[in-house]
Amino acid sequence: MASRVFKRPIEECGDGSKYRKMMKVGLLAVMYGTSMHTLSNQLEITVEEAQQFIGDFFRTYPQVHSFIKDTHEFVKENEYVETLYGRKRRFPGHRQKAKVYDSLAKQICEILGVDKLPLNVWRNKDIPRDLKRKFYDVKGDVESARRQSVNAVIQGTAADIMKRAMLNLQQYCLARGWSLCGTVHDEALMLVDDSVTECDVKEIEACMTSAASLAVPLVVDTEIMQRWGEGVKKGEWFALAA
Repeated sequence: MASRVFKRPIEECGDGSKYRKMMKVGLLAVMYGTSMHTLSNQLEITVEEAQQFIGDFFRTYPQVHSFIKDTHEFVKENEYVETLYGRKRRFPGHRQKAKVYDSLAKQICEILGVDKLPLNVWRNKDIPRDLKRKFYDVKGDVESARRQSVNAVIQGTAADIMKRAMLNLQQYCLARGWSLCGTVHDEALMLVDDSVTECDVKEIEACMTSAASLAVPLVVDTEIMQRWGEGVKKGEWFALAA
């Protein structure tokens, strides 16, 4: 992604590179609607450069831009969004505010002769003060709901997938007398016997990767440890045990 967006050779975008670091921060900003000012502070670039980054990202991945816009339109009309598995996040009262926001935004763009809102509407002297005040009366609530709606679809679906994985893991552990004892976001912590085998680990991973069927593969990284925080990759663990 960094190579495509920044138009740099992929060799320059590996682990530890500034492009990869910027892409990780920028991707979250794009998906969750971080403001240009916040993004500029996070990446230590100017607001104009942050805006350029967002534009470059959407030009590189137009499907992402379409998904975000479609989500905004859906929540405006329906006042809720759904995860992949049908769990809803509701936004009561959003429809009317969003329609007012869109109407005022259109008026502002027509006055300025532009296709999209400027970075700072309030400081623009060409926009009537009363119009700016009406716009800012709804701006915060509407943009917050839009950010949350996109977040709810992505993070909510990720949470659903993790819950499905936990059900698989619980059933697997109970059959072996093991224990699924906790989770940390998208990580599952299990207590297993010292006799755990590579085959067991593959079956544990399958419990997680089979939790959802997506257009892209689900990937699981497994660590084994005797003390929390001192985990090693499964290959290293079994190599040492051999």
